[in-house]
Amino acid sequence: MEDASTCLAGGAHVTSVGAAIWVLDDPRHDRAGAALAIAERLGLPFRRVPLAASWLAPLARLAPRGARFGLPATLERGAAPRLVIGAGARGAGAALWLKRQTGSRLVQCMRPGPRAAGFDLLVVGWHDHPPARANVLPVLGEPSRLSPLRLQQAGRAWAERLVHLRSGAVASASARSLRCGSAAAG
Repeated sequence: MEDASTCLAGGAHVTSVGAAIWVLDDPRHDRAGAALAIAERLGLPFRRVPLAASWLAPLARLAPRGARFGLPATLERGAAPRLVIGAGARGAGAALWLKRQTGSRLVQCMRPGPRAAGFDLLVVGWHDHPPARANVLPVLGEPSRLSPLRLQQAGRAWAERLVHLRSGAVASASARSLRCGSAAAG
């Protein structure tokens, strides 16, 4: 993952520092997955901005108006974003700081805590009991990077290897079970 990497729907990467959409990419526990899913579905170029894993980074979530902790020093290059998409507490703090500095619109996945009013849109799963507010979009599950296009591409890629299986045989595994080393079907 590069600081100046920009992605298009389907996973294509282009280098474009001046992308109007920035995704705050928190490497901890794949927090950025939901934010990347939303950005990819927009179908527009976006810039992945990696959040640094340092001991100061978690402090960004404590600052009421956000803090720069975790954002790379190279952000001064290029144009300011028009839209920032983040997820998790670390992303929320950095997003609020960016809004204060640039006037960007903010989309946040997951609850940002007491600073909810600072975001233009909150995408919150029903399992988190989203509050009834004008800026809250309750969703059934976390936004996923799995799309019809990716399913079609995977189907073509695996068709030859799976041709010997009975028609209709399906197996699945969650990303969590794969990361934990379990291949249990789910």
